[in-house]
Amino acid sequence: MAETFGQVYQTAMSEIEQSRQAERVSEGLRAKVEFNEIYGQAVERMKTSSLDELRSTNFLEDAEAQIRERIGNVRDPELRSMMVREAGVAKAHAAEQHRAIYYRKSIEDQQATSLKNTQRIVSNAISAVPTPQAPSQADAWKQFEDEHLRTLAVLRMTGVWTAEQEYALAKRFYRETAEGLIAQDPKKAEAFINQFKDSIEGDDYRKMKALLDQKLKEKKSFDAYAALHKE
Repeated sequence: MAETFGQVYQTAMSEIEQSRQAERVSEGLRAKVEFNEIYGQAVERMKTSSLDELRSTNFLEDAEAQIRERIGNVRDPELRSMMVREAGVAKAHAAEQHRAIYYRKSIEDQQATSLKNTQRIVSNAISAVPTPQAPSQADAWKQFEDEHLRTLAVLRMTGVWTAEQEYALAKRFYRETAEGLIAQDPKKAEAFINQFKDSIEGDDYRKMKALLDQKLKEKKSFDAYAALHKE
């Protein structure tokens, strides 16, 4: 009788423990989904934040505090241990996403700065004049070309630009500087194009020459008209 009762008791306790374990697993799965959602919301805020905000704000801190409070209210030690483990996995995944978002925004910021720098160099090249450090007009242009190519090379080596993007930006210097000079001073533009003709792409070179020839013809006609009007 005692033996039978003991077996019944063991069976009942085993069923109770199985039921508890099933509840733990179910609650653990719900917690996993909940923790991923909390960290997911933090990641979404990161995506819409600026680089400065990413640098100054710990977006995971609030999420971690919510989850700590949630786990702190759990009395079952096994369930708590399960939830701590799931929270750690969710946090690690969110931290990995944070690093990826920060890296991408950092690259985008450096690219934007590089494009502004390219515009600055082009503008300076268009208005370049000889200086003691660059005693001729050719030297003055060469000085800006060197600065531009050197900066692009550094950005390519650090992963900001790919080799193809570096090449495209390098050619942009010649094209935009020539276009600006053609609009301002066709004679200077002609000298610039002749100086850098080996560095200018074929299509760009033909377009520049055609634009320059048209501008020179217009200038010649205008000068002739001005001389006739003066007479």
